[in-house]
Amino acid sequence: TPITDYLTCSLLENFNGLYPGINLNTLEMPQDDIEISVAESRIDIGIVFSKPFASTTRPNELGTDVLFEEKLCVAVGKIHPRAKQQERMSAQNLAQESLALLNTDFALRRHVDDYCNVYDIEPRFAIESNSLSAIISLIKHRPLATILPRSIVNQQGLHAINLTPEMQRKEITLIYRKNGYKSPATIAFSELAHLWAKNELQHTAQTQ
Repeated sequence: TPITDYLTCSLLENFNGLYPGINLNTLEMPQDDIEISVAESRIDIGIVFSKPFASTTRPNELGTDVLFEEKLCVAVGKIHPRAKQQERMSAQNLAQESLALLNTDFALRRHVDDYCNVYDIEPRFAIESNSLSAIISLIKHRPLATILPRSIVNQQGLHAINLTPEMQRKEITLIYRKNGYKSPATIAFSELAHLWAKNELQHTAQTQ
């Protein structure tokens, strides 16, 4: 997914550095499509943002390894009026913000919609897109807000505002076909992913 692509750039760089002779082919797609593709052995391994599974996937076909949890927060750019805000933002104040978000094909957007439903707020969706890079660019140059994992906010030089009540933390999960063949490259990638996740947890703890 676009979210996990941003989160895992350093993982892909590490893998390429350790195994330069292995051709690593990465695909960006909505989470439901990743789960189905792994279940049908069209891709070897997937990284998804939240717990599987899609309603179209048979859960007993997929194995999962949770790498780490991500905290979700409001993200704004330097020109936003809340760019220096340190206090938490209420759900009611979130409803007053003009939001730029991924569209409903993506898990992160569905998490936001669930949060709004639980706390009975009607968000103002200024822009919806299937491109996370476009949303981040808009946040940097327009007085808009979005919802992102804290590590991406830090990575992109945006300002993070914690919500109250806090949005439920989401898991970054490695998924694979339970009974499928695992190539040496797939096994190596999985092992490296767990080491990478441990480092990410340590870095996140230092920056929060």
